[in-house]
Amino acid sequence: MHVLSSSIRGLLGLSVGSLVVLAACGGAQPAASPVSSAPAPAASSPAAKPSAPASSAAAAASAPASAKPSASTAASPSGSAVAKPATSASASASAAAVPAPGTTPVPSPVKVDPKTTALLVLDQSARCDDPAQVCNKLAPQLKTLVDKARASKMFTIFTVSEAKGTPLGVPWKGFDVKPDELVINMSGFDKLMNPDVAKPLKDHGVKTLIVTGSSANVAVMYTATGAASNNDYDVIVPEDGTTSSNDVNNYKTTYALYQLSALPSGKKIQFTTLAGISMGS
Repeated sequence: MHVLSSSIRGLLGLSVGSLVVLAACGGAQPAASPVSSAPAPAASSPAAKPSAPASSAAAAASAPASAKPSASTAASPSGSAVAKPATSASASASAAAVPAPGTTPVPSPVKVDPKTTALLVLDQSARCDDPAQVCNKLAPQLKTLVDKARASKMFTIFTVSEAKGTPLGVPWKGFDVKPDELVINMSGFDKLMNPDVAKPLKDHGVKTLIVTGSSANVAVMYTATGAASNNDYDVIVPEDGTTSSNDVNNYKTTYALYQLSALPSGKKIQFTTLAGISMGS
């Protein structure tokens, strides 16, 4: 028994010593588990996650100019881009030539060939003797142009109302109409719709019409428009050679002249003054 107790004490002493040595060498630390020994995943920063949007922005910035939406595109209700039609240089030039609403075209001097030009004096009847009529002041102004046309042997037509035997059915006496000048009794706004006016013009080989008289917003506007757009005449409108009745602040005349310049047929209509018309081949 004594021997056995001594042996047990020896073994216990050896074990305690071994443990002390192992602790000093770090062997007492527990072995790492497979999970804890695996390398920990690198922590990703929040800025690195949205990589797709960042790359899209970079691609958009580096895209060529032709691939980017132009200033002439607009977003449709669905969100897609809808191209707007481009304005051509010729359209811009035409728009620039049209006066602003409420203004009249700028008159320019013109020279006509009396052999291929006709003068139309619209609706200047004997009523123009009445000071209350707006044509009372216009008719004497037109007389100067009528005399100039006669001196150049230009073909001239006077239109008056179809009410023959009344002051409306005869030309203003101040014109002193000559035998070779036509007087047409008619109704209607566009005088060229009447063959009694249209046929003599064709027979005389007329290419250019000088349209005068009243009213500016009725007979003059419709006749000038029809002559240019439907009959292919070059048209000259002296701005001081027309007027309108009950024309407060000259609104009707101004609007009519603006309309003539703004309509598509306006490209064949020139604007001048009575004094700005010269005649010669």
